[in-house]
Amino acid sequence: FYPEGRPDILTRFIRDAIAPGVDPVEGHRACARYVMEDRIGLITSPTLLIGASSDPFALPEIPRLRSGLVNAASVTEVVIADGHIPLMEEHPVEVANAVREFLTSE
Repeated sequence: FYPEGRPDILTRFIRDAIAPGVDPVEGHRACARYVMEDRIGLITSPTLLIGASSDPFALPEIPRLRSGLVNAASVTEVVIADGHIPLMEEHPVEVANAVREFLTSE
């Protein structure tokens, strides 16, 4: 699920995952413990949803997230082309531009 031709990103993930005292699964467990569905409707601020076009796990969840943001002042959705699971590391400029545009447009 990592982009071809970017061994640096995968190497960084592996290095972080096997670091002493780090449980690479704990981040996933923490996310699973947080029941977002109970709280997402409380969001009232403008909200930006960023997706990666080639993320088979998170991208399909964007419509469900959007449908839960019933009280958000506005919802902006941006999908970064050719993005994979490590979107922030793979396309930092595109992500930063999306955030900057969102923050300056609201």
